[in-house]
Amino acid sequence: MELNICAWDEFNKNDSELNKLYQEKITSLNNQEYPEYKDRLKKAQQAWIKFRDATCLYEVGARGIESGSMWPMNQAYCKAELTKARIKTLKDYVKKTTH
Repeated sequence: MELNICAWDEFNKNDSELNKLYQEKITSLNNQEYPEYKDRLKKAQQAWIKFRDATCLYEVGARGIESGSMWPMNQAYCKAELTKARIKTLKDYVKKTTH
């Protein structure tokens, strides 16, 4: 149980940072001359979330017989690791002064 809590805490911490960076970039795009950049980022982020979830489902398996009692922890760690990688990408986006 403690391992599950740790894993989900790590994912939630990463997810909070990801959301903060995403909001920061969306806010900066509100001032851009081309509003389509904001729409593109929104669509990219939505697609990335689907990618993350599908990747973890593939790697960890579905809950139940396929994955056993370690599923919650493995799912959380998978999502945490992929979210860390996405944080790096969003940090690069935030650094850019244009779209």
